[in-house]
Amino acid sequence: MSEPLERPTEFKHLIAELFSCLGFNKVKIDHVYYGALGHDYDIDILYGVLGNATVAEVKCYRIDSPPRNDLVMAALQSVRSLKSNTGAENCALIMSCQLTVTTASLVSAYGDVDVWDLGRIFSAAQAFPDVFRRLAVSLEIDVNKAASYVGSSIAVVHDDGQPYKRGLVLAEIIKNIPSGREKFRDYEDACIHSLKYLFDQDLTGWHEQHQTHDGHHRRDLVCRALPNAELWRLILSDLKSRYVVFEFKNYSYEIKETEISQAEKYLYPVALRCVAFIISPTGFSTAALAATHGAMRESGKMIISISSKELIQMLIGKDEGADPNVIMFKIVDELLMGLGR
Repeated sequence: MSEPLERPTEFKHLIAELFSCLGFNKVKIDHVYYGALGHDYDIDILYGVLGNATVAEVKCYRIDSPPRNDLVMAALQSVRSLKSNTGAENCALIMSCQLTVTTASLVSAYGDVDVWDLGRIFSAAQAFPDVFRRLAVSLEIDVNKAASYVGSSIAVVHDDGQPYKRGLVLAEIIKNIPSGREKFRDYEDACIHSLKYLFDQDLTGWHEQHQTHDGHHRRDLVCRALPNAELWRLILSDLKSRYVVFEFKNYSYEIKETEISQAEKYLYPVALRCVAFIISPTGFSTAALAATHGAMRESGKMIISISSKELIQMLIGKDEGADPNVIMFKIVDELLMGLGR
């Protein structure tokens, strides 16, 4: 009776079996390429025919302990180097974890690397129940949890050799996150990364606060405003707000009046924190907008809606050289101009 394979080795064998089931040509495991000057290169998986061969590296991570960004970067660079050193036409990186917003951004800068994350692996394996089950067992998760990964990969955008556009990548990620509680963490992550890209010269501090209110997880982001643009100078000088709060609500419906009342409680003029931006897929309802007018008139607390559509517009615009503060100022100006109507 043969000894059981170690988990990383078993995972690699199962990936090779999956590739064979998918019809990939001449799939080989642990192939050695004998290079010039005595340099040998170990290839985890090799597939394809001469003139269209792919070298693949397999990284087996624990699902509950995803790799740091620097490790993902090192893996991407390693497989790209393997492609160059062996003369292969293509390269692939297979990872036993899901891409996060951050790692998807990293992957997007490596357009020549075909990345398979856990969502893509289980999506491909669902047509082969036995392979699907054994992959789940190998990764020490039950089949039901494995099924939840099907179709869950974050979209990765490559620019076909053009300069890497971070705003476009983040915009596509936000577009592909479904609204609702199930994907609230992905939405929060995407929004925070977007704000750091858009306002890296206008905000500093970037202090994340994790709180739970009425059973709903909510992650606030508190930043200090810098006087580098008209909008933030207005907030600093006219509204006397040294700090601004961002809230992220991946709701499938418009923000209601109750959410405005909750946000108002976290603004303290005496602490120089009078401004909050609420980012959501669909923006404010009419009642919520009326509540923001009341908060501004009665206590000088300004609560602003930023919809996903507006956030995406700013991201794509910054890639093209537009200033996101122009759109932000317009949103704030419309609120202030509308007071008292």
